[in-house]
Amino acid sequence: MIRVHAGLITVPQVLIIFRFFMNYLRAFLRFPAFVVATFAIYGLWWAVSWFVPNKQLWRQVIFHWWSRSFAILAQMEVETIGTPPKPPFFLVSNHVSYVDIPALRLAANGIFVAKREVKDWFLAGAMIRNMGNVFIDRNNRRDIPRAGAEVLKKLNEGEGVILFPEGTSTKGEGVISFNSSFFEFAASTDLPVSYASVRYV
Repeated sequence: MIRVHAGLITVPQVLIIFRFFMNYLRAFLRFPAFVVATFAIYGLWWAVSWFVPNKQLWRQVIFHWWSRSFAILAQMEVETIGTPPKPPFFLVSNHVSYVDIPALRLAANGIFVAKREVKDWFLAGAMIRNMGNVFIDRNNRRDIPRAGAEVLKKLNEGEGVILFPEGTSTKGEGVISFNSSFFEFAASTDLPVSYASVRYV
């Protein structure tokens, strides 16, 4: 004998399914919206930078607008505990995901030290380079002096510099060993080393 159990979907269950579908749809639409916002902001930066005398300040404004647009589209709220350093500064942080970039940028006005591969990313690489970030080949210690010279140049120009001394992203459950060579950048200055801890809740 075969028993067939039939059940009806109640109104609350329909609402749950509808909400799940709408949340999925919104998440699906956020990415193209973010791409459009990124190109619009970058286009504005490129067009206006020809006429703005203080290109460093204009770049900082654009970087902040881009980070803010990401936070709005991702519905991300950034809570800062403590007082962020003012430029010029040298700040180290743990690294959980690429979302750390806009989150940290909204908290502290600085540029990033990124792995060399990032600057060659399709389309995004040019934008990241034009935002003044410094790139380093983490697999080549001979690249440290060159990257260090760029970091010192940024600091002398009044920029804040943010880097991830772990050298990679983690699950955020703990902190792995720091790459001590990254601190050679700070050792060449009189600036204190500020620190941040990124946590998602």
